[in-house]
Amino acid sequence: MKRMIAFLSALPVIFAACFFGGCEKKVSYRSYSFFSMDTLITVKIDPSFPDCDTVFEKCREITEEVRLLYDADDPDSLLSRFNRGESDGSGLALLSLSETVSEATGGAFFPGLRDVIEGWREAEKSGVLPQKKEGARVPYKAGMRNADLGGIAKGEAEQRVVEYLKDSGVGYGVISFGGNIAVFGTKPDGKPFSVGIRDPYDTSGVICTVSLDSGYVSVSGGYERYYEIDGERYHHIIDPATYFPAEGGLDSVAVITKDADNAGALGDALATAFFVAGESAARELYASGTFDFEAVFISGGEVRSTPGTVAATD
Repeated sequence: MKRMIAFLSALPVIFAACFFGGCEKKVSYRSYSFFSMDTLITVKIDPSFPDCDTVFEKCREITEEVRLLYDADDPDSLLSRFNRGESDGSGLALLSLSETVSEATGGAFFPGLRDVIEGWREAEKSGVLPQKKEGARVPYKAGMRNADLGGIAKGEAEQRVVEYLKDSGVGYGVISFGGNIAVFGTKPDGKPFSVGIRDPYDTSGVICTVSLDSGYVSVSGGYERYYEIDGERYHHIIDPATYFPAEGGLDSVAVITKDADNAGALGDALATAFFVAGESAARELYASGTFDFEAVFISGGEVRSTPGTVAATD
């Protein structure tokens, strides 16, 4: 992979989740934010680009195009029509990628849980816990209905935005899709980008910083979105083996993927899978070479990483 360093900070630095620290203060950006895909999206680009406003509007349009394909909460989306049997899934390329990732992770990534997600939403309203299931994880198949691609679609949208910005001649930029960050180009200071990963124990701070020249950082954790039922909080990442919040032993996991086909969506899906399956399963997949990625694992107040991450010396 391209240059990538994980700086394991002893003290959290106060930055927004997965945003920028260190040398980023010396680099200027033109910034634009909007809400889509159930998250706040921020696009920050080289301010010297001659038509930033037009580029920003196109980034919004690209994101909306992806949302209209994959938003399971929108009855008019192509995915919703597929779930109702009104479409054969043509045009939903993420179904095939989902099958590939699900197979490789032993079903830890399983986007066929639309009814389970709706069940948890109803449980939050009624105050009655859903039924817990006991069973084994099985891989998702692309033809399965009942799909919810919320664990992969943001990465797809993010990559499409990055590719558009590159093709438009934007010199450098940083894109935030909630827990997903993408960076590209060459900054004026010539240094790599720094992306802070939110501290799951103190969400106002950053527990470590990933440095890379370009690529995607996708983070999954149980600290941000949750269901509240009868005074108890249950995080939103569901284990397909139990239909209950995953207990994979991680408080947070970040997956870093480089510029390649499906890199954004792949990192998004792997982060979800690793949070479900745990660090050991993630390291086994890493060692297999099936996918090109690095990862940072956070649990019990400790930060660990795959061998491709190197502790920073400055």
